[in-house]
Amino acid sequence: MMMREQYLLFETEERRWAERVWQAFDPETRSRIIVALAEMALASLRKAPRPQAKERGDDA
Repeated sequence: MMMREQYLLFETEERRWAERVWQAFDPETRSRIIVALAEMALASLRKAPRPQAKERGDDA
């Protein structure tokens, strides 16, 4: 869903502001932002504690 569609659904001033900011970035900068956010999310997942065998339901 594009930001414009989200604005139409929720009609909030914050969404309109966010859309203007996002549109101000050139496509290359947008791509770098998306990659940086994805890398941050992946790093966060890697830091999260992993469930133990009993919690996962494994019999190992």
